[in-house]
Amino acid sequence: MCKLYKSARGNQETEIYAKMAVLEACGWIELTMDDIVRGLCRRLRISSAGIKEFEGSTIRKTYSFDYDRNFRPMLQKLIGLHRVEQLELRLDSSRFTILKANLSTFKETRDAVAHTHMKGITLRLDAPDVTKLRLYEVYEGLRDIDRSLRSMKL
Repeated sequence: MCKLYKSARGNQETEIYAKMAVLEACGWIELTMDDIVRGLCRRLRISSAGIKEFEGSTIRKTYSFDYDRNFRPMLQKLIGLHRVEQLELRLDSSRFTILKANLSTFKETRDAVAHTHMKGITLRLDAPDVTKLRLYEVYEGLRDIDRSLRSMKL
């Protein structure tokens, strides 16, 4: 995507690649959060029926990736508020702060571009290289959460 962006001819073409990078990154973030929660279900040895129920009642009904409004509530339903607070205390505080800030930035950008078309709209989007860097920081934060969950006695 970065190569296509750099070789694009004209503003509209660069905006299309920048928009595509943001939308793809956001999709990856949502799926990764869901995978972390599913993995946690398996580690907790929840029955197949219980996982299916949790999938229908919680995971599929979570449509975004804001930490405080979406991901944290999924974790709370699964392991409880006390354990989520313990988890958050175990995390690298600077990485956690960066994760939440980047999720917020991605959400704002995604919300601005997800339901628009390009014609007649002037968008201010980061280049795909910037999106890729931000996504890497989100990856590191989510990996830290997953590692901490794996090491906790639940």
